[in-house]
Amino acid sequence: MKKLGILINILVVLAIFWPVSSFAQDTATRAYPHLANYFLKWTIDASEVAELAKWDLLILDIEVSQNSRANLEKIRQLNPDIKILAYITSQEVIGDIYQNQYSLYAPLRKRLVDNIPDSWWLKDKASNKISFWPGTYMLNITSGCGVSSGGDKWNEYLPTFVKNEIYDSGLWDGVFYDNLWGDVTWVRNGDMDINRDGQIKSIAEINREWASGNKAMLARSRELMGNNFIIMGNGMVYDGYQPYLNGMMFESFPSPWENGGTWTGSMSTYAKISAVNKQPNTTVLNTYNKDRNNFTKVRFGLASTLMQDSGYFSYDYNNTNHGQVWWYDEYDVNLGQPLFPAYNVLSKTDTTFKPGLWRRDFENGIVMLNSTGKKQKYIFSREEFEKINGQQDRSVNNGAIINWVEINPNDGVILLKRNTEIINNSFYNGNFVRVYNNQGVQVRNGFFSYLDNFPGHEQVIVMDLDNDQTKEYLANGNGVLSLYKNGQKIKTFNPYKSKFKGEISTAVVDLDNNGKYEIITGAGKGGGPQIQIMSDAGTLVGTFFAYAKTFRGGVNVAGGNIGGDAKQEIVIGPGAGMEPEVRIYGSDGKLFFKFLAYDQKFRGGVNVAVGDVNGDGQNEIITGAGAGGGPEVRVFDIYGKLLKKFMAYDKTVKTGVKVIAEDINNDGVDEILASSA
Repeated sequence: MKKLGILINILVVLAIFWPVSSFAQDTATRAYPHLANYFLKWTIDASEVAELAKWDLLILDIEVSQNSRANLEKIRQLNPDIKILAYITSQEVIGDIYQNQYSLYAPLRKRLVDNIPDSWWLKDKASNKISFWPGTYMLNITSGCGVSSGGDKWNEYLPTFVKNEIYDSGLWDGVFYDNLWGDVTWVRNGDMDINRDGQIKSIAEINREWASGNKAMLARSRELMGNNFIIMGNGMVYDGYQPYLNGMMFESFPSPWENGGTWTGSMSTYAKISAVNKQPNTTVLNTYNKDRNNFTKVRFGLASTLMQDSGYFSYDYNNTNHGQVWWYDEYDVNLGQPLFPAYNVLSKTDTTFKPGLWRRDFENGIVMLNSTGKKQKYIFSREEFEKINGQQDRSVNNGAIINWVEINPNDGVILLKRNTEIINNSFYNGNFVRVYNNQGVQVRNGFFSYLDNFPGHEQVIVMDLDNDQTKEYLANGNGVLSLYKNGQKIKTFNPYKSKFKGEISTAVVDLDNNGKYEIITGAGKGGGPQIQIMSDAGTLVGTFFAYAKTFRGGVNVAGGNIGGDAKQEIVIGPGAGMEPEVRIYGSDGKLFFKFLAYDQKFRGGVNVAVGDVNGDGQNEIITGAGAGGGPEVRVFDIYGKLLKKFMAYDKTVKTGVKVIAEDINNDGVDEILASSA
């Protein structure tokens, strides 16, 4: 999942063609939260494809494969790791499907009904068909069901149908059996003739045979389709079914029919079945409300889901209309992987789910959940978090930096760990950095990029330069580069001879993708526009002049893959004194492309960065106006076409703006980091 950048990526792809995307990740390592969409329309419109591809798990009606096959395939092209399950009811069908107003869109249901003999219908003592849901008739899943001309009972035929029409199609990752009940006598108060002999058995006998029939159906499904095909159920959880299943749906969470109808009951069952279901665990907590803006309900359901590893969260309209693509601020968060099991901060030694204030820690944040009936306030000890900077419920997701939190009853909140470290990019030590997305929206709180073991305003790059899993620190000041490791200075470089004491612009890039990084330098003000390329050991491996040798305004350098080939390029912006022409070079000094980043008359210089800031899989070039210009940030495509511009600070500020492209919030898309020049 996970996901603002994914959305942008999808939209860009849709505008061009339908390639195979690489944004999705393997289920075992996919970042939390895991999101599901219970989308039961019988068709998928072209306008819905990109939206549906954003989810980690889709449950779609079986008819989609017949009515919208191309769009179903496009969803998987956009997200090749998405899990798509085929929805089918286990104990009922639309009896008058040929007269139904949607008959044209029901070829599989017609095929199913065509093979149902009269002896398969579940009937009452008076031989009337039994209906549970309007417009449908129930089928007898027990062994007392009659036998078809092919020698099958319903609990044998259904798995065969699923095997032939769903599994063999190659379109689906699994099947979703709706109404997989453990008992049935609550329908019609048990007035059902399961043996077709005109007699009504006891409540206990009917329920026992019903469960036995379902187990036979599930066992046959697993036998036909193997352990790599996901089998999921919906209905009150019955323990005897769980070894055959990958998971269950808790519809209308906390499900009123599940384990007492309480949050505690649903959560206890949720935790229990995860231990016995087959892998991959695929359990969905589905919360619904006709109000798409009931953010409290969304947060409560999502936070509950995140208390366990196996869950996917789903939120939609209600049980009569599962067909929405509603998206929430929390869905765009990348929490990473869970670090510890959930625990109740009000009773840390008690791990059983009960009303309390629950917490779960992830790599990039924490989830807090208040399952009590009163507001809870919690003060963190020596911890500081950042709220989501959302666009929906600003009363909760307002981007504030906090060391305490107050959560309403039956509500939850996702809090982000503060990220104040810039990795793999050069920054001025001690500068205040603001964090923007590619649209110029501030998505995280600003911070001071400061390392206390380096002087203020010295340029520093933090990265694993030699790929030994240990960070190095490349600092530069007074014309000298110094490389530190484990707190010790291990090398010094002087790219421009000892007489040059000015600033040096630096970037570290694996120019030829051989697994070894090169250090790229450009002299600052007072130096010529000479680009030096050095190995990580400081050996000079290449040099060229980016502009006329007589220019003494200095240059700013960045690196990244601009051409889309196997090699990285060097992007250069001039210092003050010449027109704002950005140039892109290969490592051999060959000029690939150039363009004007600002008005031709502007002479304040151009700061540059390279990164994929819109999630389309292609790097963009980001520029910041130099001294004398306003703090205007611009984003260009690889051909120099302006995509976006915005002011990082008040437009009256004329000191210029430094830019960095880095994925500071771990969502797979680079953010634009801006600081005063």
